[in-house]
Amino acid sequence: MTPLFNAIINKSVITVKYEPFNTPEYKVTFHPYFLKQYNNRWFVFGYNEFNQNQHWNLALDRINGDIEKSNEKYREDTTDWIEFFDDIIGVSKDPNRQVEEVKLVFSKEQAPYIDTKPLHWSQKTKLLEDGSLEVRIKVMLNYELEMRILSFGEKVKVLAPDSLVIQIKERIQKQLNNY
Repeated sequence: MTPLFNAIINKSVITVKYEPFNTPEYKVTFHPYFLKQYNNRWFVFGYNEFNQNQHWNLALDRINGDIEKSNEKYREDTTDWIEFFDDIIGVSKDPNRQVEEVKLVFSKEQAPYIDTKPLHWSQKTKLLEDGSLEVRIKVMLNYELEMRILSFGEKVKVLAPDSLVIQIKERIQKQLNNY
């Protein structure tokens, strides 16, 4: 992490060997801007020269070998990184997606945990007559949101948006087919 932190502070372009899951290793020239931890994994965000993506992220544990300094001219960044993560859960952000209101209902047993440890800063809650908890959050749909919802198992039901209801239902069906 120290070489990445130093590259961010010193505005240095780097070259790394990166090996995503289920994909062969490749070399990338990268302009690092921001470090973020999510779910016990660190990520570096920056500009990927190959695909010209200003908000590319690399998981630090997938970087292989040494981080090499490049002689390329550093591309400045004006992203407000705190605001960048404001409308997502996790680190995956699709610029083509819009923020949507996600509506969930948690079981009576799960309700106090969700009420005292919100899923997202935008969370609004309403205690229902049966003791269950209706939760509304405004976020972009992404992989980490889906995984978070699935982690609650039978103690949560997705009510909206319809696209998320369908996606979670399909994932649960595939999981059920494993048994």
